[in-house]
Amino acid sequence: MTTIKKTFALDKNIAKTIKQIALNKETTQTEIVNHYLKQGIENEPELNKEKTSLKESIGIFTAPEPFDSVKEIKKIRKGYNE
Repeated sequence: MTTIKKTFALDKNIAKTIKQIALNKETTQTEIVNHYLKQGIENEPELNKEKTSLKESIGIFTAPEPFDSVKEIKKIRKGYNE
């Protein structure tokens, strides 16, 4: 894992809690912060919003009348649309 050094301003109580958790788990504060940040990012709904499966998109689009999609694609590839 590649790491970078960043400076953040943390709420005093959060910093104390991170320190206490690290002591209880016998690990570093950096590892605790990384762990909880990863959890938060994985559960971020805005980040995961784009991951729509193909099944979920079925039925989103409708056409006013039935059409042959293969025929329409061939027309587009030829450069005209009738």
